[in-house]
Amino acid sequence: MPDRREPRSDASCTHGGRRPDSESRIHHARDVPRVLQQRNFAGSAYPDGASTFHLPGTQPADTFALDGSWTIGSQSATPTEGTGRMRLRYHAGTVRMVLGGTGTVKVRQDGGSWRDVDVSGVPRSYAVVTAGDRSDATLEVQVPAGVDVYSFTFG
Repeated sequence: MPDRREPRSDASCTHGGRRPDSESRIHHARDVPRVLQQRNFAGSAYPDGASTFHLPGTQPADTFALDGSWTIGSQSATPTEGTGRMRLRYHAGTVRMVLGGTGTVKVRQDGGSWRDVDVSGVPRSYAVVTAGDRSDATLEVQVPAGVDVYSFTFG
């Protein structure tokens, strides 16, 4: 059942002229892979369907936020036009993303160099950060239309 709390940031979401009221959750490795649980989403809460999102000015730890036009489904999020962006604030040594579809996802940690992650086929886990030591960090992700994002996992 959705958690009906107010969003925790000033980010905005446009969806049919109404502002949704549920938040979403990032998954940890022990969780079932789904991007669409109901807490820890740093931007505006978001509904199923097509919406436009904006990254918040500030983002709490252990959250993610979307930017651009995305279609949100029951198990995944997919950019609907061009490239969608995601920002993840986390504490871990490794980060993996469950991705499906076809395209090249670009990732960078803490403003460093961009790295390509080639995605092809059915959903599977891709290593996006393999730093080793656990630390607080920010991951920026650029996702092209045609790639479905299912979850983040951490180690």
